[in-house]
Amino acid sequence: MNHYKDYQQIKFEINIFFDGILWRYEPLLQIKLEKTIPIFPPKNFHLFKPLVLLLPFLQQEVKPAFFYVYDDEIIGFFNLCTHIRVPLDLDDNRFFNVLGNIVCKVHGAQFCPKTGCVISGPARSPLFKIKIKNLSPENILTIEGFYRENFLQ
Repeated sequence: MNHYKDYQQIKFEINIFFDGILWRYEPLLQIKLEKTIPIFPPKNFHLFKPLVLLLPFLQQEVKPAFFYVYDDEIIGFFNLCTHIRVPLDLDDNRFFNVLGNIVCKVHGAQFCPKTGCVISGPARSPLFKIKIKNLSPENILTIEGFYRENFLQ
């Protein structure tokens, strides 16, 4: 069952190119949010549901991405485990375990909620992290592109 039909629908007229570090959106992706981006909670992480939007991905695909505020920074990742490229959440919009780590519900890989780096396998590559330029006072989210954290190290 595809629950993504309920997400904010966005039409994309955008190109994606890789500059050696970042898969860039050209022009920058600007999305008028209908909901606010929720703040990562101090407890009960496993019950937390971030904001989920559909975004352009590689090879002209559109994939869900999830967003939340963590340490006063907007964090976003594509909902795609890097182990075997399946959704992390199994369609329930819950991405975190009781420890507060992002977890893949298929094989149990855990990722850092701030960087997307692997904490424990079987995944070996970080999540695709969304590079956010800003959120305007009018609630317009501007996104530059996406990357994997290890490219920047």
